[in-house]
Amino acid sequence: MKLTFKTRLEKGADAKGTIADIDWSGITPEQMQQLASRSVVIMLQATYRIAGSIPATDTVNVAELVKRERGAAKLDTPQARAAAFTRLTAKMTPAELAQLANQLRGADTKTMKS
Repeated sequence: MKLTFKTRLEKGADAKGTIADIDWSGITPEQMQQLASRSVVIMLQATYRIAGSIPATDTVNVAELVKRERGAAKLDTPQARAAAFTRLTAKMTPAELAQLANQLRGADTKTMKS
């Protein structure tokens, strides 16, 4: 399996492309799960940072996690949505906040999903 990716040696440096030929022969299903678990942990850590909350326990459906788009936040709870909204609005200028407030006032709540 050929895999293409880019790597920076340091922050701000130009990324250099690599084409790696991955040989999966000889790996057991258990080893594959161990390897995949590393990616799951990294994805969950990013999700928790985006949500602004780290749960004591979590249940993960890996099939759903695989469907996730890069950088997409898991906003499946009111708390996660509120935390993401708070972080977003904290970065907005007063003019942007005013524009957002006007847009929210004009939103048709009958067509909005909860």
